[in-house]
Amino acid sequence: MPEVRSAFLVGPLRTATSAKGGLFSRVKPETLGVTVAKEIVNRANLDPKYINELFVGCATQTGEQGCNMATRIGELAFGPFVHATTINDLCGSSAQATRLAQAQIASGENEIVLVMGVENNHRVFQGQDLMPASNTLGGNLKNLRKIVAMGASVVKLSLPEGYSLLPMGAYGDAIATSRGYSRKMLDEYGFFSQMKAAYAMQNGRFKDEIVTVRTPRGYLDFDEGIRSDTSLEVLSKKLKPSFGRFGLHTAATSSQISAGVAGYLVVSEQALKEHDLVPMARIVASAVVKTDSQKPAEHLIGPIDAVRKVLAKANMKIKDIDLFEINEAFASVALATIEELGIDPKKVNVNGGAIALGHALGASGARLPVTLLHEMHKRADEGLPSRYGLATLCIGGGQAIAIIFERV
Repeated sequence: MPEVRSAFLVGPLRTATSAKGGLFSRVKPETLGVTVAKEIVNRANLDPKYINELFVGCATQTGEQGCNMATRIGELAFGPFVHATTINDLCGSSAQATRLAQAQIASGENEIVLVMGVENNHRVFQGQDLMPASNTLGGNLKNLRKIVAMGASVVKLSLPEGYSLLPMGAYGDAIATSRGYSRKMLDEYGFFSQMKAAYAMQNGRFKDEIVTVRTPRGYLDFDEGIRSDTSLEVLSKKLKPSFGRFGLHTAATSSQISAGVAGYLVVSEQALKEHDLVPMARIVASAVVKTDSQKPAEHLIGPIDAVRKVLAKANMKIKDIDLFEINEAFASVALATIEELGIDPKKVNVNGGAIALGHALGASGARLPVTLLHEMHKRADEGLPSRYGLATLCIGGGQAIAIIFERV
């Protein structure tokens, strides 16, 4: 059998995450992507001619993010000769891109792959790619009338007959209801996510991972969604449910509508030596799972089984993982994963999660590893346990993904 080679991560970086109405609302997604792509390669001191491929995870591939956006990022950043592919696995897009890069390194097909996640949900909104469209003017006018009449529910016209697709928050509420999580429990989780992120920002924990971006309205080098001045009283008394009158999640316990980019080089051991690259981690194992998307309480619960599956592949146990990044699509998703798997909450999202830092859909699968790896190295310098880290995300459509990293 051919040798299965190890894949290493080099130069993990990200932009700050821009909140709704924030500084990235006037910046095209590809511009953000180019900025980070160049910075990753420049800091690695790598000649871009050695990049074999560019994989860009992106969840909403329409409008400014359509027509294989990755090719524009590659050409604008490095010239015309880097093959580029845009990958859509919704919230897991750039995590799936990471898995594909790992597979290419492992097989020997490639030596250096640049992986990125790019999403600007201020300029391209979730579900936009499900809007009805036509190749005639008359057809588009008819569709416009449907959009005006039906509002957000117009996306149902693009779905298979009998296929149910609810707002993602309804699935988060269904998890909370099925597991007996109260509004108070969710509010407390959301509050502490904000407090952890605020503390991390104030103490410079994100400084090394964030690339400063120049925008028409100024420079952005901090996550705009962090609310250091919030309180449990504000969360519990002033915020209404976001997904129905009797729902449990609010804006404070749901991931924010965001824009951002994250990425890194995925390389072989041979490439490390040939190009004098400094790795931050080795990919130990990865896994994906599918849940029943038509059962609301199961739609977003996949991280539980994804973590179990990836640990089994790596012959590891929960106790072996020093740090976890669980994407906070909704507070109930993280709470259920922690509870079901018996994870020590002190190991989870130690610098806050998507509730505070935002969830730029296609970018989050890379953003979690970027934050995770930088924190692992900081903790190693501080003498704290940090050998293994795990990142996992639920994915719309009843899926989930998980990846284990070893610090090097």
